[in-house]
Parts: sequence; C-alpha cells; structure tokens
Amino acid sequence: MASALHAVRKLNYIAVEKKPKRALIIGAGTIGLLLLIVLKHMKIVDEVYISDKIPFKLEVARELGADRVLTPAELSNYNSYFDIVFEAVGGFAIEKTINLAISALREKGVIVLLGAVEISPRVRLGIFHVKEGFLIGSFTSTYQDYIEAYNLVNHRSIKLSRLITHRLPLSDAPKAIRIALSGESIKAMLIGE
Repeated sequence: MASALHAVRKLNYIAVEKKPKRALIIGAGTIGLLLLIVLKHMKIVDEVYISDKIPFKLEVARELGADRVLTPAELSNYNSYFDIVFEAVGGFAIEKTINLAISALREKGVIVLLGAVEISPRVRLGIFHVKEGFLIGSFTSTYQDYIEAYNLVNHRSIKLSRLITHRLPLSDAPKAIRIALSGESIKAMLIGE
C-alpha cells in the first residue's frame, strides 16, 4: 500500500498543465490493484483504466472500482489516450509493457514505472520523444508513506480485504505457492493452525 501511495505522490514532481483526466494501470497484480484503490480514493483523475492478460484479475479490478478493464489486445485501441500510465508489471515483460505505456500515453503525459526491471528493454524512445512525455521511476516508499497507508487502512478509509483471494492453513503452504504462481490469485494468505 505504501508503495502505491509513494508512486501516486511522485506525480507532485511534475508540473501538470491541467488536471489529468484518465489514468491507465498496466498490470492488475497486487501493486496495480493497490494503485487503483489509491487513485480512486485520492481522486487524482476522473477515470482509471486497468489492463491485464488474466481475466480473473480484471474481474477483481472491476469489483474494486476500475472504470474500464482492458486486455492487452483491447489496449491497442487506446493510443495517445491516457494522461498518466502506471507500469506495474516489470520483470521480463517490461519491454512489451513499457512500449504499450508509450503508445497509450497522450502528448505531455506521464509514465510512472513501478514494475521491477530485470532486463534492459528496447524502448520506442522516438515516439516518447515526439510526445514530450515524462518518465518517473518509483522504486520504494518512505516512512511517511507507511504512516499514511497505516492510517488509511486503520481508519477504514480504504478496504484491502478483496485483495486476499485465498486463505489456506499453514500446512497447505505448497498449495498456496502453486496458487500464487498460477496467476489465479492476488494474495494467498497462510493461517496458523
């Protein structure tokens, strides 16, 4: 949660000409869904779209209030559409997702990179350059982000329970790992016996 708050706060470093209308989150895993919750709570933008290749994760995003959910194929219909794009996938998919982010970004828009980058991706910088876009990296969170996250959850301003999709006894740890790796969960919780 604190990482999502930290990423949204990074937008304060960019002088935006007008209030951003539309944000896209690429990746509906834990961080992507936390970004969705934070953006909806803070009312940073009017609409929040989220994209993922796994239908289950898109359904959870819809339940959490996404204005629209998109598959990667559907996202190709939204070129130059978003004021802010959060890349929350990373890993070895970064080459594809960062280029999707650049395509989806409007002129003078902002890309916030949250996904852990494990390779040196080939990036379509020419398109990004012509769009005069901004790229912000957001790697971790601050003490203040943790305090704010704690307060939001503690005061029940934000509910996170929907992110826990599986609850299993500790003795089922191997099963929990298989579920987590399948992509058909958000968070699998192990409960002591």
